[in-house]
Amino acid sequence: LSICLQVGLMFFELKYYFKLLCIVSGLWFCPNMALAENAKIATEPLLDWRNPLPRMQALGFDWRQLESLIDEKMMLLVHPLSRYELPGKKGDLVEFNSARAVTAFAVIDAPVGEVKKVVSGYERYVEFMPRTTASKIIQQSGPHTIVAYVLNFKIPLIDLDIKYLLQHTEEKNGDLSVLMLEGDMKGGASRWEFVALENNKTLLMYTNWNDVESVGMVFKTVVKAQPEMKLTSPALSAALAVEAVQEYFIDPPESKPMPIPKIISGSTTTPKPMATLDQSDSSFLGEISEPRVPSYQQENIPLLRSLAQAGIVLFIHPAQAVRIEDEITELMFVTVLGGVNGGLEEVKNLSTEFMRYPEYFRQVARVREIEAEQGKEVDWYYRFGFGIISIPLRYSLAYRWQNDNQLLFDRVAGDIDYIVGGLEWIAVNEAETLSFYTSAIALKESPSWVMTMVKQMPKLAMIGGVSFGIMVLENQLPWIEATIRGEEYRPTWKREKKRRSNRPSRRR
Repeated sequence: LSICLQVGLMFFELKYYFKLLCIVSGLWFCPNMALAENAKIATEPLLDWRNPLPRMQALGFDWRQLESLIDEKMMLLVHPLSRYELPGKKGDLVEFNSARAVTAFAVIDAPVGEVKKVVSGYERYVEFMPRTTASKIIQQSGPHTIVAYVLNFKIPLIDLDIKYLLQHTEEKNGDLSVLMLEGDMKGGASRWEFVALENNKTLLMYTNWNDVESVGMVFKTVVKAQPEMKLTSPALSAALAVEAVQEYFIDPPESKPMPIPKIISGSTTTPKPMATLDQSDSSFLGEISEPRVPSYQQENIPLLRSLAQAGIVLFIHPAQAVRIEDEITELMFVTVLGGVNGGLEEVKNLSTEFMRYPEYFRQVARVREIEAEQGKEVDWYYRFGFGIISIPLRYSLAYRWQNDNQLLFDRVAGDIDYIVGGLEWIAVNEAETLSFYTSAIALKESPSWVMTMVKQMPKLAMIGGVSFGIMVLENQLPWIEATIRGEEYRPTWKREKKRRSNRPSRRR
């Protein structure tokens, strides 16, 4: 009986953790989070609707400057809290408060017409969109197209197909808007934008939002335990979708062997093959080098300031091939940028008071500092709670000053095999500072089933950098500004914890 209970608990935790991996990775949301047990055939008239998500071309950015800033990177913009109205299943408008969309930006080496043709070729998503194994156009009318998709998730012990239904609408301004029609949540929408650049290049922008909090008990538990997931999931979804289009033009599907087709409701579609990389072969990684932590001191500061005023900004850098302990490893740096109302020295000093992180960073359980010759070593103890599951994480970092305004760090010991990155600050003026957090991670084989499951996530380097970077600045910047103003900062999770502790007991 004991063995049966242990096995049953293991499978329960495995199922729970699998769902957690999906929400962290954002792949449930690619191209939009819209889950359904069955993608129903549309019989009602297609919806004429107004996309409430922000349109980047209305913000007035200089596209040439933005192209120069992005270069070979990908950029994400996490927008401020907004109020959206979307058509519900019965056609009535449903209001969503406290919604935050995320936009991914990338420069594609192809003209607008070709890029738009790929993005609007919905039945070819199986060739390049992550996890998409089937797609079929269900209905078309004027600018509207309803498409049924199937996503497949295959990790140890689990092979799961998910079906969902989206309406794609071509706007008069050239945008492509996407509305969730069938799914296990109340709403979701996205927007594709295309800007023509010089030399037949295209600035591709994909804005995404999903009502993560309405996605069932497991997801509610995860979001309640880790509210930052409301940001990381749409951010990763947008990044993965845009990266898929980038890779389409770098390595066209026509150059790959044709996989076995999959039949869905009478439609033959072609699933995208799973790519496998042998890291013992350095040929796919290009030039081998030492890790180079990006710096932004020489970038367009006025443009960076404008972006930071619009929201939290992330830069996903191209992968670097590096040699670590005689092994060749692929590192992907992710930089998170936020604007702070405070002087450079104040912001820098508060950002490096690591012992105070537990005041505002819920996942940091304990911090220990040790003075070293060229800086300091810091032991970080994290605890990530998801309902009945609590995942501890510990590692030590060595910090050293690269210059007056850039503090670099790298891993000394701990549960993660390799961590490298840096903190950086740039003064906009006497009262404004730009704060940057850059990191990259690498994992080796581990006997832990939890870490084995984590390694199954596609694009793990991107997922880790985006998720943790957003968590750092989303927690840290409000605390810094409150501290500079001389106010006590009480994050939402502390206020909720206090309210729960003050509730009268139901026991008699």
